[in-house]
Amino acid sequence: MTIIAIVLDESGSMGICRDKTIEAFNKLLEEQKNESFLPKNDFAATKEDKVFLVTFNNAVKFLAEAVPISKVELLTRETYKPKNSTALNDAIMDTISRVCEYLQCNDASEKVVMAIFTDGEENMSTRYTNEQRNESIERMQQFANWKICYVGPEADEIRSKAKVKDSMIYSDGADPKESFDFMSSSISNHRKQKLEK
Repeated sequence: MTIIAIVLDESGSMGICRDKTIEAFNKLLEEQKNESFLPKNDFAATKEDKVFLVTFNNAVKFLAEAVPISKVELLTRETYKPKNSTALNDAIMDTISRVCEYLQCNDASEKVVMAIFTDGEENMSTRYTNEQRNESIERMQQFANWKICYVGPEADEIRSKAKVKDSMIYSDGADPKESFDFMSSSISNHRKQKLEK
């Protein structure tokens, strides 16, 4: 089983691309549910992969927490309402914390792919700094076998200071469709690699 953690910016600046973001995320989710990237006989092995879906602005909100991928709901204009600022660090750290808690209570050996999408830089976190965020991302890769897919303007800093491995990084978060296509491909590759090992 693979844990898929998606951290999605819901700050005010995302309002201009709200519908495009909903459409792009839903396409990613449908692709992962359909699992067309896998041989048919591998479908059963991944249908219970768990999803954490987190949105953030000033606050951090968990829309799904360890939910089987087949049961994760699509985004709508009612569940995705961009406003306020960008507490990126708090969102990343809260997600890491919740996923680690889940792994400790279940199977700590499972792999995790964490996909983060933001169109802006950190500007509102009250609990965590950039340094704490970067240290945590680096630690998760070393000890918990996580893969990080980051789409946003701080990608260069995270790549260098958090020592992100395997080049699962993309620096331009301007276009939701292109960004989510990249994220979906990265998630698919990781889920497929998990089965091959």
